[in-house]
Amino acid sequence: MDNDLNDDSNAEPAAAGLTNDTPLSGADVVARALASWRDKGRTNESLVPLLEYLLDRVHAERVFFVSLGSGGAYRVRAARNTDGEAVHDADRWISHFAVQRALSQGTVQFFSDTRSDRRFRTEGERDNATRIRAILVVPIGRAADDCFLYFDSRFRPIDWRDSDSGSSEFQPAFDFLGFWHEFDVSERAVRAAERRLERLRKSTEQATSGRQPAAKVAQHSEREVEFHGFLTRCPALITVVGELELLAKSNLSIVIEGESGTGKEVLARGIHAASGRTGQFVSLHCGAIPESLVEIELFGHEKGAFTGADKSRTGLLELARGGTLFLDDVGEMREELQNALLRVLETGSYRPVSGAKEETSDIRVLSASLIGPEGEHATSTLRHDLFYRLAGARFRIPPLRERSEDIVLLAKLFYDRHRSSDDPAWVAPVIEGAMLAYDWPGNCRELDNLLLRMVALGADSFDVKRFEEITGFRPAETAPASRTDIKSVVDRAEREVILRALRENDGNKSLAARSLGLSRKTLYRRMEKHGIPL
Repeated sequence: MDNDLNDDSNAEPAAAGLTNDTPLSGADVVARALASWRDKGRTNESLVPLLEYLLDRVHAERVFFVSLGSGGAYRVRAARNTDGEAVHDADRWISHFAVQRALSQGTVQFFSDTRSDRRFRTEGERDNATRIRAILVVPIGRAADDCFLYFDSRFRPIDWRDSDSGSSEFQPAFDFLGFWHEFDVSERAVRAAERRLERLRKSTEQATSGRQPAAKVAQHSEREVEFHGFLTRCPALITVVGELELLAKSNLSIVIEGESGTGKEVLARGIHAASGRTGQFVSLHCGAIPESLVEIELFGHEKGAFTGADKSRTGLLELARGGTLFLDDVGEMREELQNALLRVLETGSYRPVSGAKEETSDIRVLSASLIGPEGEHATSTLRHDLFYRLAGARFRIPPLRERSEDIVLLAKLFYDRHRSSDDPAWVAPVIEGAMLAYDWPGNCRELDNLLLRMVALGADSFDVKRFEEITGFRPAETAPASRTDIKSVVDRAEREVILRALRENDGNKSLAARSLGLSRKTLYRRMEKHGIPL
C-alpha cells in the first residue's frame, strides 16, 4: 500500500476534530476518501481506506470492490487483504455462484460455510489447496447489478450478524462507492466516445489520402464476444476470435479442433459470414460418403454418365462455388475422398463425371477435426500433404468444462432460443451452481438439449433435483482420480499458466517465455501441445 495512504498528515481529520486515537466512523472514512479524490484525482487507490475500514468491521480476510461490464464480466476495481496488501489475480477468487445469487435477488447474501459445496468453487482454489470458508456479497449499485462488495475468509468465520446490526454505519461508505462507480461509468463512456471519434477522424484521413490502415488483431475491452452467432467469455476463445476476424477475408484453409459438441460448425459458419464470400456454406460429413460415390458427390455428373443418370447432377464443389466448403469430421475421410480433394486443392479445378470440360473450384475450405476427451487427435489418418493444405491455420475450441464462464451465458442463450414469446425470461438461477459443477461431456450440444427439455417441461419447475435426474450428476459424489484425470488436470494448469503469462506480457512470446523460465522454442512447443494459437 502506498505510504501516503498511511500518512495522516496528508488527510484532513484535524478539520473534523479527530485525533489519531479517535476511532473513525463510516462518515469520517468517506470524508477522507473524498479529500483524497479531490487532491490526487479519481484513482482506485482512493478507495483503499474505505475497503480497509469495511474489512475491519466485517471481520473478513479479503474484500473486493467489483463492477460489472457488459454481459456480466467482472472488473475488480480495488481489493485488499487484512495485511493491507493488494490481492493478486483478484478476479480468479470470485465465486460466480455466490455473486449470481446476490445479484439475481438484489439483496445481501451471506454464506457461512462454503468449503464442502463445489458450487462456490473459484478458479483460484483450483491452484490452491486452501478452501474459502465464508463469503459475503453486498450489492451496492443504484441498480441491483451495477456493482458489489465481495468479502471472503479462508481461516476464520465472518461475523456478519454483528456487522448487520450496525449496517447503517456502513451506508455512507456504500453510497460513496456507488457514486464512485456511476462517475467512473460515465467517464469511461466519454473516453470511449472520444476514442471512436479519433478512429473515425484517422480513418477519414487515411481514406482521403489513399492509404490503408495496417491490420491489427481486434482488441476486445470486455470479456464477452459475439462472432456471427458464436458467443464466448473465455479469454482463450476471445483471442481466437480476434485472429479469425482477420483471417476470415483471406482464402487460407483453417482447421478447427475440438471435442464433439463444442461448436466447431458454428464457428466455421461465423468465419464464412465474416468472409464476404457471396456463395453458399456447404457442409460435407467426411465419413458419410461411400468410396464409390466420392466423385459424384464432389464433382457432380452429366446426363447419361452411367445407367440411370437421366439428368445431370450438381456436385458439392459447384454448390460451394464462391462460398465455403466445410469438411466435418475430417479425420473420418476415406482414402478415395482424400485423393480427390487433394487433386482439387492442388490444381484448383475439377471435371464432373463424363464432363467435357474442367471447372474451376472457387471455394474456401474449412475443416473440423475431432479431439477425444483424452486429447487424442483424429487427423492422424490423413495424408500429410493433404493435412498441411487443409491446415493453413489451426485453432482449438476448449471443451465446456474448461470454460466455465461460458456455461450460464450459453444456457441463457439456448433458453431464449427455445422459449416462446409467452414464456418468462431466464427462470432457472437455482440450477446455475449445478451447471457450473457439472463436466458436460456432451459440451454445448448437451447443454442445448437440456435447455430444450427444460422449456418443454416447464422451466419454472426445473430445480437441482430434476437436473440431477436428467444428467445423472451428483455434486456430492466424487470419483477417485485416475492417472488420466491427473494428467488432464496438470495439462489444464500448465495451459492456464502459459495463457496468463501471454496476457500479462501483451502477447509477447519472448517476454512470456522469460517470465516462465522457458526457452522460446520450448514455449512454442508447449503452446502447440495445448492448442494455443501461435
